[in-house]
Amino acid sequence: VPTWFVQQAEGTRVMAIFYLPGTKTPVGMGGIELEDFAHHDKDVADLGTKRGCVVSLFVYKQYRGKGYLGQILHTCEEIARNKGLAVLTIYGLAKAGGYEKFGYRTFKVEKRNYGGENNWETRFLLKDL
Repeated sequence: VPTWFVQQAEGTRVMAIFYLPGTKTPVGMGGIELEDFAHHDKDVADLGTKRGCVVSLFVYKQYRGKGYLGQILHTCEEIARNKGLAVLTIYGLAKAGGYEKFGYRTFKVEKRNYGGENNWETRFLLKDL
């Protein structure tokens, strides 16, 4: 997390906490990386190709299934457009689904190491903005 502050200052990451309208009650969080810091994959995020990646996306359990995920994604897409991005990507475990209903489509599946000896099959999706 400390590097997030550096990346935000550099303009290569945007992070946001989302609240219930008119309150200080957090619903979830999300952000956009303008570079794929972990794996340096230009298909995932790269300013040169105008691609960004949704990262650290979550909705607290008690607010799931109420439309907040779609609202958070929509806001991330607006932020990406304002940053001049043409494509937004998102990724997660290959068996996870649901982003298609928001207009994302799979563009690759490959194994990724997320620490230790785990090499998990990961699905990468994108949406043209």
